[in-house]
Amino acid sequence: MKIEVSKNMLVGAMAALGKLVSRMSPVEEYKSVLIVLGNGIMRFHTCGPEETMEFTLNAEAEGAFRQIVHFDALQKAVRSGKGEEVSLEVESEILLV
Repeated sequence: MKIEVSKNMLVGAMAALGKLVSRMSPVEEYKSVLIVLGNGIMRFHTCGPEETMEFTLNAEAEGAFRQIVHFDALQKAVRSGKGEEVSLEVESEILLV
């Protein structure tokens, strides 16, 4: 499954989520982003010790997936993308950006 997402929207989501991500935490959950696709909506969710945050984007894609990725790896992949669209693809249960 392949999903095209506006790079500007994704950069905005990463900026908002990055304010809550705790890169120095020993808890992996606090350094990661849960990405969920379902019913044409893509949700990016993260949490800290005392709060959670979710960013929602419309996605023109059929099917569903649920992946947890390290925030820093996702941010680096989004920033290095060329063009106005970022392609997210799930292949063998691995998220490729």
